[in-house]
Amino acid sequence: MKSYLFSLYAIAFILFGSCKTNDDEGVVMEFDLKSPTFLIGTWRMVGSYQSDGGPQYYKDISNGEALMFSGDGTFTSSEYSQCANGTYSVDGSELTLNYNCEAFDKRFPDLNGKFVYSISKESDFLLLSPMSVRCIEGCSAKFKKISN
Repeated sequence: MKSYLFSLYAIAFILFGSCKTNDDEGVVMEFDLKSPTFLIGTWRMVGSYQSDGGPQYYKDISNGEALMFSGDGTFTSSEYSQCANGTYSVDGSELTLNYNCEAFDKRFPDLNGKFVYSISKESDFLLLSPMSVRCIEGCSAKFKKISN
């Protein structure tokens, strides 16, 4: 009888443990940072890691920035109304976004429209940590892929 109950528990564990849910917030998927196509699609910022001078903490963000990456090396961003697009490149674990607008260069003159991020992965989330702008205590934005 004990082996029968053990078998039932084992089967239930296998069945329920292998299920993966798909929430409305995004596309549940694994991605490989080394694959040249992992970035293609639309990503939405869902949170950020930040600090106000003390320990770093996480903050959820609703309706955050959307980044849309195309296979031809161009991107569109909802972050800056005066300049919404440009080109991107990935080199190892670095993402470079080149915004192609004069008005944008005036807002961030030292960057010449070029933002560089360190890319890392947290489960099926993409973390972008700025390298071209300093965050003394560390900071990063957490993105979820919402469409391919």
